[in-house]
Amino acid sequence: MKRVILALAALIGTGAPSSAQSPAPQPTPWGNFDWSQVAAPRVTLPQSVVPLQPTIPGSVAAPPAAPSPARTPVVRAPAVQAPPVQPPASRQAARPGASQSTTQSARTAAPTTPRRARTVAAAPVEDKDPPQPVPAAPVEPPLAILLDGLGIYVQQDYVGVSALARPLQQQGYRTIVDNHFMRNVQGQVPAIIIGHSMGGQSALRLARQIVQAGYPAPDVITIDAAPLPSPCAVPRCTNIFSPGFPQVVGAQNISAWDHGAYLVSHAMLASNPAIQRMVLQYTASLIAQRNGARVAAQRSSND
Repeated sequence: MKRVILALAALIGTGAPSSAQSPAPQPTPWGNFDWSQVAAPRVTLPQSVVPLQPTIPGSVAAPPAAPSPARTPVVRAPAVQAPPVQPPASRQAARPGASQSTTQSARTAAPTTPRRARTVAAAPVEDKDPPQPVPAAPVEPPLAILLDGLGIYVQQDYVGVSALARPLQQQGYRTIVDNHFMRNVQGQVPAIIIGHSMGGQSALRLARQIVQAGYPAPDVITIDAAPLPSPCAVPRCTNIFSPGFPQVVGAQNISAWDHGAYLVSHAMLASNPAIQRMVLQYTASLIAQRNGARVAAQRSSND
């Protein structure tokens, strides 16, 4: 340390000449220019560079300058994308160029039917009881054709045989009301035909046509058949007449005056209560016979 001090003292003693001995300044081309007016260049350091501070032993170092706040970046939420739709495994397997792994995965993913579902159902055990008879198809009710006489062309309840339509339906008959022109009865196969006046004559003619066509013979009831009735062509035929009207050949002829319709006119004879009662008793016995015959036929077929 002493050596350092001595060296410094020697340098100071033998230093530069004093101001009295310094040479005079030489003139310059700029003359007496004031260099103090020239600003020193300003050096701007980047923010990232921190200037170095000299450290003197025994001194406290100044704290480093705080870094400038960094800009906060704007964070944008990523766009949500829908997952791609995958086709069914069966379609991928059927697509040309599909790998074996895709086909195998499709087969593995396909649901398999349980073995129980494929089991064939056992055949039902047959019943040892004898088969029951099949019920017969419903039989159509018998048909009754009513033929009015001259001048009665509308169904009514106070004149003609058309007044019998409702009681016959209550007994179980189907009814067709017509007149002596017979325009509504062609092609019909009746069980009984009832006619009054000219309708009685038409009833005899219609019964003959039915028998000639090969159909079962109907029963026939005529009331004052006129003017010229033909002979009856069926086995069961009844003619109810009043005085002055002819009897029918081949029929059972019954006097109306003797059976409760005394002094009843020709026009009102068919709607007379006594005559209607006589006709309805006959039709009731006829339908009872037909029903009994049908039941007997069914029993014989079942046996």
